[in-house]
Amino acid sequence: MKPHRLDELTYVEVAELVRAGADTAVLPVGTVEPHGPHLPLGTDTLIAEAIAELVAAKLNALLLPALPYGVTGSLHGYPGSVRVEPEAPEKLAYSVLESMALSGFKYALIVNGHGGNTPSLEAAARRAWYERRLATMVVDWWVLARERGVTQRVLGKEGGHATRHRRDSDRARREAAPREAGALLQQRSVRAQRRGPSLPPTRHRDQLHAPGGRRRLPTPGEVPAVPRGGR
Repeated sequence: MKPHRLDELTYVEVAELVRAGADTAVLPVGTVEPHGPHLPLGTDTLIAEAIAELVAAKLNALLLPALPYGVTGSLHGYPGSVRVEPEAPEKLAYSVLESMALSGFKYALIVNGHGGNTPSLEAAARRAWYERRLATMVVDWWVLARERGVTQRVLGKEGGHATRHRRDSDRARREAAPREAGALLQQRSVRAQRRGPSLPPTRHRDQLHAPGGRRRLPTPGEVPAVPRGGR
């Protein structure tokens, strides 16, 4: 069963959906940041979208278009990374939730794909309840997967951010996940099947750590451009 997608419906169809009993909206949120040389910059958003699609279909909920920009932190120095201030996703998420409340929805689920977004999204969810009485849950999918033992069962270990094992376990994830999720990830993440050129690891570590072992954020342009061909 396919979910009801807000961007594919008319306003008349949305109203009919609410009258028919649909009371929940599902909002996927990610960011644009690197996940190693083997995964696309939109990985966080792609995963959140895939999970949100499955959940929306199961709940007969309304699937909202994903918010692709988030609070990227220490990885902002890499080419292509996008960072917005924490207030931006909070205000944007709240505005979306407010609109859903005004359209007649009573519940909302935010499927978050990026840890840097969590405080902003939780603040938006609280405000949606206080001001619009829209009961909203924020789910960091990787936390739930770890707590339910999914990470260990599928990967055979606790996963990490952009680990190569994450790419090598694609087959296991497709077998363990519903077929629809596997197909969606396969279609949208073709680049994840290829290994790209490697970034110089030593210099990157130097850029993330200041003297004395303190972490610091790289400024845009610090990470050198990768030559074509990876050499």
